[in-house]
Amino acid sequence: MDSFAPDQNTIDSLLRFRPAADMAIATDIKPLIDQMLGGGYSVLDPSTRIWTPEAAEEIRARVEDNPIEGTENNQWEKLDQQLAGASREAILLAAEMVFLRGHGLKASLPKSRRANVERVLYYLEEPLTIPEPMASWLARPANTAGFNPGPWYNQRLWLHLPWLCHFVQHWASLDGVQKDAARHDSWELQRVMLASGRDCSDMRNTLQFFARPDIFEPISAATMKRKIRAGLGPLIGGSTGSGPEALDRDLLSIRAALSQDRTEPFHFWDDGVHELWDEKPSSAGTDELNEPRRRHYWLYSPGAQASEWGEFSREGIMGIDWDSLGDIADYPDRESIRTALDIEGTGASNNNAVLAMWQFQNEISEGDIVYAKRGRRELVGRGEVISEASYDPERASFRNVRSVRWTHDGSWQHPGDAATKTLTDITAHRDYVAKLEALFDDNEADEPALIDTPVELPPYDRTAFLDQVYVDEAHYDRLCSVLARKKNIILAGPPGVGKTYTAKRLAGLGDYWYSGWR
Repeated sequence: MDSFAPDQNTIDSLLRFRPAADMAIATDIKPLIDQMLGGGYSVLDPSTRIWTPEAAEEIRARVEDNPIEGTENNQWEKLDQQLAGASREAILLAAEMVFLRGHGLKASLPKSRRANVERVLYYLEEPLTIPEPMASWLARPANTAGFNPGPWYNQRLWLHLPWLCHFVQHWASLDGVQKDAARHDSWELQRVMLASGRDCSDMRNTLQFFARPDIFEPISAATMKRKIRAGLGPLIGGSTGSGPEALDRDLLSIRAALSQDRTEPFHFWDDGVHELWDEKPSSAGTDELNEPRRRHYWLYSPGAQASEWGEFSREGIMGIDWDSLGDIADYPDRESIRTALDIEGTGASNNNAVLAMWQFQNEISEGDIVYAKRGRRELVGRGEVISEASYDPERASFRNVRSVRWTHDGSWQHPGDAATKTLTDITAHRDYVAKLEALFDDNEADEPALIDTPVELPPYDRTAFLDQVYVDEAHYDRLCSVLARKKNIILAGPPGVGKTYTAKRLAGLGDYWYSGWR
């Protein structure tokens, strides 16, 4: 492990392996960081000192001590109300903090970043046009540099601003020696950030990168950092600890280890690197056999204690909460949902919530049956899913929805205690499903059968098999002969040669090779 612990010379040599565009978004705003950690003057109005404990306390009190509850206003509308009547220093400081939290967002459009800063500056008594160099910083095109934090970062303005305020106040309390140490030692700077109050890891990680891009990675989520370390840790002999400093030191050591075999700058998401720590199973080919899917049965909670049941039953929908994540369709896998939920970077699994959102979006299908419950002892409805999942941003809450034909609305006693989870697939528990169906058995003519008849597959024969599978007729005859005689066969070979592909197509022959396959 020690052989990969970078000294200052190694750190300097690693600069050529860091993408220039990412380095630039940090080095470009060095004047702002220098004022934050030095003179304290605004880059928007260089005549005004804003990085002061007084201005920071004013913002903190307005945002942290005066939270605006409810969903009627979004976070920017709430900030509008909180900044109304603020001092010039506080407004300028809030504008530069808003700039900082948005500057590293890779996908953010220049007009969006600029609009957010201008929205704050609107509350100045005397109008101010954004000057250089910030005007140029805000003009950086989207998707050219920075990080992709996920939608949870964008929804945390109410946490980011107070954390930055606490940091400014704590920084002001340090003496000159302590400040000099933090300016020159990246790890001491991190310790100062951690000592400033309750950690807000995504904002801290962002500020760390801006202050010392030669040391810290452009990654805001602590969970993502841990995932990279977990995958690449063997390169440095494993993790050196569980805290933020150990995590970032390990990532620096991993970068040094990877650089030994490279000649060009790299991201951890580049081809040839990403696969080393985030290997994903290959997706099935498009020519897989279309096996029929039986109807699934789901136990579902329409809000806490069925709080949304009245609306859902009237509107013919079912919905799922966790609106801060936005459209669940944007998340490619369960791990990305888990990362988005772990807003504090604690490493919490959130297994039930992750599974509920993933199943709601990807596993429920049209024709499935849903039983709506209230608590553990009461069912309030039953219905059939009639649409794919969709996202409705106009809804006040429960924006991820599906259409449901609710066949029953009322109150039925649940047999025993129901699962407490938001969404549970109960298909495998046939006796349980039968009991629930019996509760709603009112002899309706259109009542769907408990178990669907499998969909009939299209005809599949010898000619089709030989056309799709890379074997000759002699091997085909041998395979079918063994299957007809022994009723099973073992296909051996290394990964990727087509064993599963061949087996599914042999199974697809079905009765054909039982009744005169020759």
